[in-house]
Parts: sequence; C-alpha cells; structure tokens
Amino acid sequence: MENPVKFFDPDGRIVDDSQVKDDQAYIDFISTEEGKKYISQFQEGGDFEDVLLIFEKVENLTDKSGFIPLNGQCIAKTLTEEGKWDRGSSKDFSKMMFTIQINPQNKNGHIGRANTYLHEVQHAVDDMEAIVDPQRGQINFQRTWYEQHARLDTKEWYQDRLNMLKKSKLMAKNERERIF
Repeated sequence: MENPVKFFDPDGRIVDDSQVKDDQAYIDFISTEEGKKYISQFQEGGDFEDVLLIFEKVENLTDKSGFIPLNGQCIAKTLTEEGKWDRGSSKDFSKMMFTIQINPQNKNGHIGRANTYLHEVQHAVDDMEAIVDPQRGQINFQRTWYEQHARLDTKEWYQDRLNMLKKSKLMAKNERERIF
C-alpha cells in the first residue's frame, strides 16, 4: 500500500511526484542535468526548499475557458488564514505551493511531455524569483500568457529546454519504442 507520508521529509518539505513517478517522460526529465537543476531548487538545500511542489496528471487539461487544450500548467497557491489553499503567493515560503499539472495526452508525445515538465517547473522558479526580487516583475498569474512566456523564451531558459531534449538519447529511444 502506498503511504503518502513517505513524500514528506522530517522538516515537512515535499516534492510530490506520486502521480507521475511512473511516467517515462517524467523519469527522463528528472534524470537530465536540466531537470535536476530546476527540481533541486525545491529540494532540501535549494533556494525554495520550503515551497511545496506537487505534480498531477490531469486528463483533457484545458485553459480557464475550457476550450483550449493544454499540455500542462503551473498553478501558484498560498495557504490562507483559514487553512485552505487558494491562488496567490506569499513571501512566507512555507505557505506556498505549486501544482504542476500535466496532460498525459500531450499532442507532442513522450518528448513533448518531458519538455512540458521542464517548462512548467520553470514557471514555478520564475514565480519564486519574482517574489524574492519584486524588481524583476510580477508573478505569473498576475501577467498575461504572453508576458509569462516572454521570460521563459529568453535564451537561457529556452536553451535549457533545448539542451535537455538534445542530450537525451534515452528520451528519443523511449519515444521510438513507444511508437514502433
């Protein structure tokens, strides 16, 4: 039987990947240098170690309108005084959570899902950097879709996604085996 408590470390921090841990695209993502670079920021010793990071599979994921299919999304939440999670942010990192939602029917297949994992975690890092340094700009849910992606498509962040895909021969091999 799965024990949900096993995902908590002694200090109460968490990176919960229980819903996606068997997804080969996720396994490939976290095995790359780039995947480790971004995930480690939410693990013990990382800049955002007190922030919860939860991965979820969401079938038929769509935008708020319900019409546009999405490959994934990152939702920032904060713990309210009533003890509920609501969209928002907090300078108290122990009251922050990011839910990374991944659509298993990603139209770009296995490699597309691996790229989506990295892209959505980059959104979480981008939000946290904006909270730490307000001069850098607003956090994602305060910006338009275009403003959010303008930063993620800067050379460094885009290059990390490209490098992950180029270096991962295992990803390409897994995708070939899945198709053939």
